[in-house]
Amino acid sequence: MSQLSDRRSTREVHLTFIRANTLVLVLLGLLILAGGIVRSSGSGMGCPDWPRCFGLWIPPVQENELPVDYQSIYADRGYADTRFNAVKTWTEYLNRLLGALTGLAVLLHMIFALRTFWGKNKSVVVWSFVALLLVVVQAGVGALVVMTHLRHGVVTFHFVLALAVVALVLKARYSAMPLNTKIPAFTGSPSTILPLRWQAWLVLVLMLVQIILGTQVREQVDEWVRLSGTIYLNTSELFRSLGSVYEWHRNFWMVVLMASIYLFYSVDRNLGPGTLRTLALGVLILLGLQVLTGGLLSRLGLPATPRALHILFGSISFSLTMALAFRLEHVFRQMLNSATDRFRSDDLTANRNTTQIHG
Repeated sequence: MSQLSDRRSTREVHLTFIRANTLVLVLLGLLILAGGIVRSSGSGMGCPDWPRCFGLWIPPVQENELPVDYQSIYADRGYADTRFNAVKTWTEYLNRLLGALTGLAVLLHMIFALRTFWGKNKSVVVWSFVALLLVVVQAGVGALVVMTHLRHGVVTFHFVLALAVVALVLKARYSAMPLNTKIPAFTGSPSTILPLRWQAWLVLVLMLVQIILGTQVREQVDEWVRLSGTIYLNTSELFRSLGSVYEWHRNFWMVVLMASIYLFYSVDRNLGPGTLRTLALGVLILLGLQVLTGGLLSRLGLPATPRALHILFGSISFSLTMALAFRLEHVFRQMLNSATDRFRSDDLTANRNTTQIHG
């Protein structure tokens, strides 16, 4: 009875951690969406200082609430083009508030992991702690983005760091899953899972390359707008000026999509219905939506809404692929653990039989 109670308690603690982990992942997804909205709406400099906004903890809603010479003040700080825009200011400010809320959630997630898993599974604590450290670094990079006036490489690094935090939180999630739980009824063996693991990691690398290419294209678009002095995009002229990076980004999606289709086919053929197949299918659907929004961007002149959705779909598909890779790693370890237990059980049974015969 005591063992049953202990198992039930362990299961409840694990489920509570998974719920907390899910909440953190949702907040991270919302934060990435908010960042996409900030980026696509040109609100990155809506607050020209950090951590305050126009020198205030809560920014104004009208320009007349600022000092008359506020433009001169910020011109002396290197922001000669600063002009208050309530929509852009509050878009950036709400993005910062969501970032602070997400950072607090990651902190509480780490504390919960520390109290729950330190004596049982230290890897969960380690991954949660590294995620928290990266969130702190991310906050510093966010400040650097403002101080460098949206310098291109810094903005790209800021986005890639957000994806790295998602990866660490997902790693903590799958590290918390015990290896002695029942394995789904797969028809394969550890040797079946092994190539699927490598396929998932390959798709993840290809996606990361495509994401970085996309951020480079976006940086070139921003530079073109700055040099041309207009926000009205002549897309035919713009795309001709972007060069090879745009061509690579426009065509490389076919490589990513074909690799993802093959991964889904392999998972479906070898493992059948289940969580892994659902994850692989989700990756395909989101990639399709990302390609669709990418096509809308090039045809409609880079409107803001498809830009934000393009970033969101790419980020979620990348996150689902990470979840699939970590889940395959976990199932592989489960299978090895189960095979080892069966070997020990068979060996123990054989020893007992031998003892009985000789007895």
